[in-house]
Amino acid sequence: MAAADLLDAVLAFSLGYFVYHRWKSTSSKWVWVPGVCWFTLRLVHLWYAQSVLSRLTGARPAIFWELSGDSGLPDYESLETWSGYTIVLVRTVFYSTGAVCCSRVGMFSRLPHL
Repeated sequence: MAAADLLDAVLAFSLGYFVYHRWKSTSSKWVWVPGVCWFTLRLVHLWYAQSVLSRLTGARPAIFWELSGDSGLPDYESLETWSGYTIVLVRTVFYSTGAVCCSRVGMFSRLPHL
């Protein structure tokens, strides 16, 4: 799954860079906000579920294994969590990073040459 995340990150960065370069859309720099909110929603849900579980059983499972989908043996629930939350976070953050990098590079290319 790490290779898929890396490929998603590279493609999202490239797309964000291209979209900002082509249309100069300021909103492309803010796509990361809904992605982080979506991920945070799942994080809060898991945290609450684990706090209830730990009160009932005394066990404290690691929350980051749940979010990454890397809980040992691949199962449907882990894949669903990874594809529904982690990929969305990676794509939105790197898309916006590409747009911000393009906007910064564009500023330097407009400076007069000395």
